[in-house]
Amino acid sequence: MDDLVEKESILEALRFNILNFFEDDYTIIGTEDSPAVQIVIYQKELIEIEFDFFDTIQLMVMFDKFFVTSDTHINVTYTSKKHKISIEKMKRITNAFHEKFGQDDSKCVKWTKKDSEHIKKDTFNRIWPTGFGDSFVKLSYKKDSGFELSILFLNNLLENIGKKIVFN
Repeated sequence: MDDLVEKESILEALRFNILNFFEDDYTIIGTEDSPAVQIVIYQKELIEIEFDFFDTIQLMVMFDKFFVTSDTHINVTYTSKKHKISIEKMKRITNAFHEKFGQDDSKCVKWTKKDSEHIKKDTFNRIWPTGFGDSFVKLSYKKDSGFELSILFLNNLLENIGKKIVFN
């Protein structure tokens, strides 16, 4: 968790190089077609656990069916398929995000008693701007999927730090 605070971008604190996602094996776990866009959700089990908990990565990619551009919208979600998480570990992860990004969308700067209540009600949700354009990080807890870390508008974050995902 100390790595997160010391790094300029959340991507630098992650072990998995998300820029090379499509060079590795992945599983398509969902698709949705519309006349304008296709949404594909890719999933991969991580070799190294992220933030002492997350062992699976999912990319929700929304793109034109025949041409992927740098304007492709991508959301990334880290989950755990193998591990259960304690409230204490959720608290440590959340407080590390508060230390890195400051005040969240609910004006909190650290874990509160209400957060524990929200976990029990499956309504825990914290969002922070990354500091790089229109990109956000989110920690949430849902009954069906558990504790999750999401990077919303990944393409905006990458653009602002001068990088992009390699689509092969």
